[in-house]
Amino acid sequence: TVSALLPIMDNLERAEAAAENENEDNPLKTGLLMIIRSAKDAFANMGVEEIEALNAKFDPNFHNAVMHIEDENTEENTIVEVFQKGYKSGDKVLRPSMVKVSM
Repeated sequence: TVSALLPIMDNLERAEAAAENENEDNPLKTGLLMIIRSAKDAFANMGVEEIEALNAKFDPNFHNAVMHIEDENTEENTIVEVFQKGYKSGDKVLRPSMVKVSM
């Protein structure tokens, strides 16, 4: 059931990013942020948590590398961009994070 809700959370977070430059008293933005907070609280109550990815070491158990980049300023096998957040429940990965990794 949670896996079916993850794309909805993705779309809510995309909407949040699109509304980033909106005024804080915009009622649509306020409502959107309330929905996202409620969804995150519901996930937390079910034991679902986001997989940490950005700037973390790549771990194939939790991350799906879809791109690699050569970057002399970044340590090898470090995640430099997250395309899609991953989620887990306890030790079970519900969806791995889709990431770009430095080489």
